[in-house]
Order: sequence, then C-alpha cells, then structure tokens
Amino acid sequence: MSLIKLHIGDSGWRAIYTDGFTLDKLSAITLSLAELYPKQKALIGYDNRFLSKKFAQHLTSLLSQAGWKADLLSKIFPSPGVACLVKSKNYDWGLMITASHNPFYYNGLKILDAKGLLSPRSLNDQLAEKAISKIENEKLPSLYPLKEVLQLNFSKAASAYLTQISKHIEVTIFKNTQLKVAWDSFSGTTTELFPLFLKKLKLRQEGVQWINEPTFGYRRLEPDTNSLQTLKKLLLKKKCHLGIATDLDGDRFAVFDEKGRFVLPNVLGPLLIWYLLEFRKERGDLYQTVSCSQLTRDIAQYYGAEVKEMPVGFQKMGYEMATNPKSLLGLEETGGIAYAPHLCFKDGLMAHALLLEMLVSQKKKLSEMIALMYKKFGKYYYHRVDLNLDSQEEKKQWLDLEFWEKIVGEKILNNSMIDGQKLYFSSGWLLIRDSKTEPMLRIYFESKNEKFMNKIKSRFPK
Repeated sequence: MSLIKLHIGDSGWRAIYTDGFTLDKLSAITLSLAELYPKQKALIGYDNRFLSKKFAQHLTSLLSQAGWKADLLSKIFPSPGVACLVKSKNYDWGLMITASHNPFYYNGLKILDAKGLLSPRSLNDQLAEKAISKIENEKLPSLYPLKEVLQLNFSKAASAYLTQISKHIEVTIFKNTQLKVAWDSFSGTTTELFPLFLKKLKLRQEGVQWINEPTFGYRRLEPDTNSLQTLKKLLLKKKCHLGIATDLDGDRFAVFDEKGRFVLPNVLGPLLIWYLLEFRKERGDLYQTVSCSQLTRDIAQYYGAEVKEMPVGFQKMGYEMATNPKSLLGLEETGGIAYAPHLCFKDGLMAHALLLEMLVSQKKKLSEMIALMYKKFGKYYYHRVDLNLDSQEEKKQWLDLEFWEKIVGEKILNNSMIDGQKLYFSSGWLLIRDSKTEPMLRIYFESKNEKFMNKIKSRFPK
C-alpha cells in the first residue's frame, strides 16, 4: 500500500498546501492525463488563491511540452466560465486550479471534459493511481526550465462567456429598469465579471470591496447568511433591491431579498423552476439532489414535469443531464444550479441572470415572487444540522430508525437510500448522511408543519 495520499473526488482534487497539495502531485496528475489522452487541446483557468496562477502556468507548460495545445487564461476566471468556453470553443479539456469554497489554506484541481462536465470517477481513480506511481518511481521531469506560456486575453474570454449567458435571457427587457443590485464575489473569480455582467444588463450596482490578500480576510468561503453579512449591510445602506453573490470559483450562487433577508437555495431553486415552467413556458426534465426541497416536486407535478433525485454533488447529475436531451434544470441544496440549455454544470452568474430576468419581467420584488409561489403551492420549512460527535460509536443512536419514529411520533412510510438514509413521514422528510471519515452526521429535514420541524430541532444541542 502506497504511503502517498492522493484522492481525486467527484468535484476534483482538493488538499491543504504543502501537506496534500504539492507541485509534484499536480505535475504527476497533469502528465498522467497527457499520457492517457495524447495531443489534446485544453483551456486552463485559475482562481486567486495563493500561487494559483503559478500552478496554472506550470500545468500549462507541462501540457505544452507533452504535445498538447494548452491555452492559459491571462486572469482569474470562474470554473463555469472555463466549462462554458471549453464547450463553446471546442476544447477537449478544461483544467481549473481552485479549491472552490474550501478554506484559504486549500488548493486543488478541477478537470472538465469537452462538454464542460466534471471528470468521471473512473478517470479520477485512474489518474490518481498513475500519479502515485510516477511519484514513487521518480518519473517526474525537472521543474525548470519550463516552456514559456502564451496567455489567452481576459477581455475576449469574458465577453465570450457573458455572451453565452446572455443568449438564454431576454436582454432587451432590462433597458429601462430601475433595479439596483448589490454584489459580492468573495474577492474571487467573478470580481471583474460582476460589473461587466450587470453593466451588460444596464443595471445599477454596488460591489463589496475587494480583499487582495491570500487569506481573503480570514473569511469563511461558503456563500451563506453568516459569510455574507457585508453584502447585507451594503444592500441596506445603498437601498438596493437585491443582493447577489457567487462563491470563490463562481459555481455557487446566493441571494438576499430587498429587505436584507437571506433566501435559502431550497427556496430559490423551486422559484426559478416555477418561473421557467409558468412564465417562460419551458418544459423538460428536472434534477435535484436528495437534500433539496419537496416544493420542487410539487411544482413539477402541477406542470407535468419529471423530477429525478440524485446523490449530493454535481458530478453524476451533470452526466445524467448531458445524456438526456430533455434536461432543463439541475439543483443542489448548497446553491448550485445548472441550466441545461447553457451548461450541465452549475453556474452562479447564469442562475443570477435567470433570477434578474424574472424580477424585471414580472415587475415584482423577490419577496413578492416568493409569496406568490407559496400562495400557489404552499410553504415548506427547511433546516440542516451538521452534528459533530465525540466518536464513531455515537452515530448508532442517530442512525437508528426507531429513534426517529419516537421523536417525530409518526411511522416511517418510505426510506430512500440514494445518498444516506432519507426517511419519509406523513408530515415531512428527514435525511441522514454519514461522514465515513470523521464522527459527524449531516441531518436535513423539511415539512409544511412547524411542529414536525420543532420536534426534530429540539433533539440537537443549541
């Protein structure tokens, strides 16, 4: 058994600097890909984590020396932007140096295929095995001198990406709107794109100040209500109608309404589906992870659409969507939305484009659109708990089905095992996902009945 630890997961390779993320591992993965697929064409992007551009330059140089045509973007660029250009410009691969929403002391690599989809698990496992073998057998080239790298113009790349997004919305309706938007890029890859994007839509805008240093102000990099308080304050101070954000590499999105209230992704996802089906009259199959809202199913059933439930994450969902010509939209509970006519890969700016079009076309505030949706389909209450335990042994109680029947006071009607255990009761559902590597459980639950929710909430430490 190898002493070298290297795991490429469904969302790519991520690890802590010097501990797991090292130049020799990045080189080994890159060369392994080049050996498996000779003479390919790749687009290389990167975020603004510590040394990301240097890693991207090194990766590009290695691929060029291995016989690939490798184009490096001249500035930081979002992962979905790379995926979009790979697909629209006929690249074979997209390689993105990023650790997405992980803490600042991580970095990583996303591998995207010609359709802009995350690389499959079979390829990831093969790359990891070959890379470990290269390191163990010292089959890595000298790091210097590296081949000089030509860089792809940012302005042209940005224009091409935003043009692709614009194809899927009615840009002309924004001409005379007075909508004012506050935005937050987490000082990440959409920092220069947000102003261009909103200017293209002729919207007034206010942006959260850029933090140009490696720790990002020690900020938590997941887009949620706690990490986006600066955006909320800006929205209220500048009297904006909406607050929008993406995570560091631009694939997740987050939103505050006009009153500065954070809107859960499990509300935004169903809202956009309702907009597409009811107002844009689009039809197609819908996808969502097991932790997403029942509201999606209620809306889909009303319009005769099908909803396919998937494991948490976008890798498998993306491939399912891409192989189905009837795909319309894919959702994940953490703020990922893939609009299939654009990409079968989650894209924060595309999600915001659809949301902004909805508000402008319907001439309503976000809170008003949500209220209309609840009036028609009913309101669900949703909660998630990341339960940290002292030992793996403690998990037994929380994984016991009779334990939950006693708490809820209802019998389990159905049990889905797509990803974890999803328990269906007459009043709602509860999902338990077990972290196999640490004493932690992720528990999600939803209901139209607040009593159901409070019974479950009462079992957790405050």
